[in-house]
Amino acid sequence: MAAPPLPTLAETKKRFEDEVIPERTAAAGFSGNRLWKTPKAVFTGQAADANGLCGDAAIFVVEEHYSRYKDYGTSDGYMIGMILWDGSVLNHIANVALLRRKVSKETYIYDSSKREVKAVGGKGQYDTASLFGLRVFDLYYKKSQDVKAWWTDRDSGFSGQITIGIQHDFA
Repeated sequence: MAAPPLPTLAETKKRFEDEVIPERTAAAGFSGNRLWKTPKAVFTGQAADANGLCGDAAIFVVEEHYSRYKDYGTSDGYMIGMILWDGSVLNHIANVALLRRKVSKETYIYDSSKREVKAVGGKGQYDTASLFGLRVFDLYYKKSQDVKAWWTDRDSGFSGQITIGIQHDFA
């Protein structure tokens, strides 16, 4: 059977909110499942799991999209990738819709004096406005929002760093 045509980013967002988020029956964020999922992950590694830890949930989202469409992309030029926030103590990973022509793994920090993001180690693929405007699909917290709101939820002062890329960049 042929895969259905690729959805637009707007259709992907709607499907995530209407169909994928309900797949996570565990509470948004920290929940009781963490007590048994964390030790299990130490021995078995991460696997696609809507009710798993953030890494498991992120793998679930990208693989669920691929299983339906046989592609990681959208019809309007986006690719479902991953975004990792790495703070001083905590970290969190979710999915992000990257422009298909800008999927290379990159790390960004926020320069509060200039009020802009900077790529670590050189010129980045995204400027502040384009990076902050990317759509994040966060199954672990059951949210769809832009990068700016997602990073603010992690730390209101934009501390730490974020890394973007496609799934195999985070294996």
